[in-house]
Amino acid sequence: VVGPTGVWLLETKTMAGEIVCGPDGSWRRTKIGRGGTKYAAFIGDPATQAPRNIRAVRDCLRQH
Repeated sequence: VVGPTGVWLLETKTMAGEIVCGPDGSWRRTKIGRGGTKYAAFIGDPATQAPRNIRAVRDCLRQH
């Protein structure tokens, strides 16, 4: 997003299930299987993904 205060990067996810960030900063996702039982599913930490994507956008803007 480009605005008067700068360029803002938004990190989006397309994941089903309940996604929770714990008090310790860890991310957890719970899905419901075909049999109706809940199970843990992987979710990457958006806080670690965002800086990598910020660098990629910054590098692209500098090149162009």
